[in-house]
Amino acid sequence: EQIANAFEQHLPSPEDDIDVEEFVLALKSMKCDLEEAEMRKLFKYADAEGEGYVSQEDVCTFLLKEYSSVELQRMKRSLLAAIMEADPNKRGSSLIKTGDETRWSQAEISHMEEQMKEALFGLATKMEVTAIKEEVEKSKHK
Repeated sequence: EQIANAFEQHLPSPEDDIDVEEFVLALKSMKCDLEEAEMRKLFKYADAEGEGYVSQEDVCTFLLKEYSSVELQRMKRSLLAAIMEADPNKRGSSLIKTGDETRWSQAEISHMEEQMKEALFGLATKMEVTAIKEEVEKSKHK
């Protein structure tokens, strides 16, 4: 949900896939503390299939993965912090505040990953329901 909210606030068409330029602009507008070169590198990791575009699902998938690289872990934490900070519905007692990403415990990171998994599962469920509805509509017209 927080990723969707961040996309809605910082992209002209949040449902559409975005290219690297739109991705960088969105991260900059979220005040993500990564350098532009790092944002572009992060985009390449999120664009696992090399299509030149990423979706909200691609970003979720990137954030759910575990990385052994210290650099990727840092970029992931920075992106998470920017998304959490950009969420207009965040609570005042938010777990994450600007600058906290360097002090997160493993338990806090695990908690955020669980929330993202739940959100991704909810998104997948919505997509399945939509696909089923489309199939039912197609079968009505045959």
